[in-house]
Amino acid sequence: MIRDVVIGKLNFQSNHFILAFDPDNLLSAEDVVDSINGLGFIIINYEDPEMFRYYYEENIRSILDKGGKLDRKIVIRYTADHTIPYDIQQKCSFVEFSLREIFPKLSYNVIKELYTEVFDRVYIAYRNYNGPILGDKGTKEFVLKNVYGIIPEVIKDFQDLIKTFIPFYYKGEELPNLIANYAVEMLYKNNRLKQFPIRTVVESKGTFLHFLQEQWEEYVKYAAGEDITATIMIEFGNCEIRAYMDNLFQENFLSPVKQLKFYEYPSWMQAGIVYDIGGNVKRRFDSGINKIHTMQQNIKSYKDWFAIAKVWGEILSLKYNHDNNYFLDNRDNIKYKEARRLLNAKFKTWIFNNYGMLSSLSYAKSPVMVHKIPWYINYRMNKENMKRAALIVMDGMSLDN
Repeated sequence: MIRDVVIGKLNFQSNHFILAFDPDNLLSAEDVVDSINGLGFIIINYEDPEMFRYYYEENIRSILDKGGKLDRKIVIRYTADHTIPYDIQQKCSFVEFSLREIFPKLSYNVIKELYTEVFDRVYIAYRNYNGPILGDKGTKEFVLKNVYGIIPEVIKDFQDLIKTFIPFYYKGEELPNLIANYAVEMLYKNNRLKQFPIRTVVESKGTFLHFLQEQWEEYVKYAAGEDITATIMIEFGNCEIRAYMDNLFQENFLSPVKQLKFYEYPSWMQAGIVYDIGGNVKRRFDSGINKIHTMQQNIKSYKDWFAIAKVWGEILSLKYNHDNNYFLDNRDNIKYKEARRLLNAKFKTWIFNNYGMLSSLSYAKSPVMVHKIPWYINYRMNKENMKRAALIVMDGMSLDN
């Protein structure tokens, strides 16, 4: 695993003051930061030279100049955006972490664009690779097939594409832009796919689910004998597609279609159709409460809190929608208060244990903390050679809003 490579290099250093050149943000992955902190290391990001100089003079130099030894190993992490002053370099031992070194046969231009969370999967796949050095195209193919499990050659038609990406997104996966563009390019070579919206399916989970929702609404109309305005491209009756439909509606990936006029739909379609509005509100509310209890039992990352927040926002939206006052009663309010109490307690414990680690995470893909937003904007502007950037702030809105 990448974590073992990083920790192995750090443990090898006898000096307690370590300078780590980390252009690919390997030292900022959440599991790596957590493991390093657990071994007694302190990670400090070199981002603001003045702030770091103050910290260095107060906490490091004052000890080292007297011949003392630091109580814990301090790792100063910096990237290609910064230059470390010479007097500080003289006090350190130096170590470098690089994707080029870990994956010498893969294209660095491609690998560095991947999400940090998949580096371990790339590492596992790469250990079994004995072929030649791969260029950009070969590396994209290697990642698409061996890391994400998507093989364009076996996707024969549009239904195969849908059957591939429903479970892919359901598991929480998403392709980085570079890999998604390559997948689209490969799929368009199939003449049986050219007429279909391949990019809509492959580009992101959001665009795919929006398309799936629109297709379902048309399919429900068609099944009831109503006129439809759009072409139905998805065979929802296919056993491999309909097997996922129940869960997609129950877990709020999709919204059921409201029907006022009764029509006898097949049993497998029932989860995606609502006659009993009140019953549907209660089912969604109960499902959300149960999901919150389950999700908070297995929190491994700050990103798990993002997923919990989305579900909690949906619960709040149901509870405080005045139209739902007729459907949710005092028992539901008791369930809500208990779930809120447990959630707040769990989050309080987690944030006290992990808040320090959050500031060490990389902002390169997306800033985790608000004060990293200017660093992220500056990084993107330099990387994409932009002269100006606009920051749009929508304040005063919660997820349930």
